[in-house]
Amino acid sequence: MFEHDTIRIDVANDFYNDKLQLLINALDEGKKVSPMVDCIGHTRNNMTQEAYKEALIKHYGDKLNVRIDEGWCSYGYVYKLEGE
Repeated sequence: MFEHDTIRIDVANDFYNDKLQLLINALDEGKKVSPMVDCIGHTRNNMTQEAYKEALIKHYGDKLNVRIDEGWCSYGYVYKLEGE
């Protein structure tokens, strides 16, 4: 699911600006990141994943490379900046 160079960042169980900033900081350092949502429900996970994806796309635009890691009922994303 995750390559050895993917950094998983705990984003709690909802959208938080301080957690978004952790993702941005890691991406700015050239890291490949994946948000980890702390919940057991797939609906909350998916809603939270989408909120972070939308915010990161708004922040980076076309510079952001987004890959989905599909699951059975829930999913996650892996992000990196183009050229990194």
